[in-house]
Amino acid sequence: MSQSDLVSELKNTIKDLTLEKDDLHKAVSHKESRNKQILIRLENANKDVDHVGKHAASVKKENDELKLKVATLKAKLETTNELLKIAKEKLKDYEPDKEVELTDEDVSNIEESEEPELKSVLSEKYNKFGEEEE
Repeated sequence: MSQSDLVSELKNTIKDLTLEKDDLHKAVSHKESRNKQILIRLENANKDVDHVGKHAASVKKENDELKLKVATLKAKLETTNELLKIAKEKLKDYEPDKEVELTDEDVSNIEESEEPELKSVLSEKYNKFGEEEE
């Protein structure tokens, strides 16, 4: 082979290697870009998981609070039902036409009371009591 053939062969080899180098550079750039996109998606997925975890915790806390409120309301309802039952029992024995006589102790308790309804009852009963004495 002659020197010009060798130079030509060398130039072709350099040209092929340059093209191959450019192709490899493009492939590396493409893979790096793809890796960046995947990392961004992974970060977003991690943020979503964190957000869902926090939301689940707040929903659990709210659920626990609501369970406590329900338990409290059930207890109040049971108490109210018991009081209602007792009140119904007492109302069975109530006779509105029956006269009740006040004792001296009742009179003194009513006099000490601040309730005007009781004092008006006292004055009515007291007047009747006073009339009966005369």
